[in-house]
Amino acid sequence: MYFADLSPYRYEFGLGEAIEERGITPLCIGWLSKDKAYPEGSISVEFRERFLKYCRRARLMTIMMGFHVCEFCRKARGNGEIWVTSGRKIYIAPALVLHYVLDHRYCPPSEFQEAVLRAPLPNVPPTLTRSHGESSAFCRCPSCNHLVKIEGLPFTGTQQSSCDRCGELLRVTRVDSTETATSDEYRIEAV
Repeated sequence: MYFADLSPYRYEFGLGEAIEERGITPLCIGWLSKDKAYPEGSISVEFRERFLKYCRRARLMTIMMGFHVCEFCRKARGNGEIWVTSGRKIYIAPALVLHYVLDHRYCPPSEFQEAVLRAPLPNVPPTLTRSHGESSAFCRCPSCNHLVKIEGLPFTGTQQSSCDRCGELLRVTRVDSTETATSDEYRIEAV
């Protein structure tokens, strides 16, 4: 799905308009397509490191029913959006935006890069929530943001997994690890 950088966000039915009604401007960032040229180039180390931390800690917004596979390499997939707030603007990017920056040299507009550098880091630990009845779920690797499939759910306590992209060893801990747990939420951290 392609939207030009800094164009008004109109992807999710009525969401962009609802945000605008609150006096906030929602703008698209990183909605790339193999059929459209996109800005390529180098980014500062400062932006790269900050954006990596921001994406690792951000809660994905607007989760959909499936995944979008990277149209350029077919090696990454994402679901949801990363939102970066700056004043009366919200920059809304697909979950794959970090992959585009790191692996395909996508160079976001300087306005967005400045917003990322100024924005406070989200204070959300990486988690996953198991759908009722499912024995597996996906989470993002805290090191490279790649989707990792966690199997053998539900379980109590802690288990280990690893990212098939960067090899990072991951500790998966059930938030409520008692035998009578009613929560199906798990915390993900690098070991």
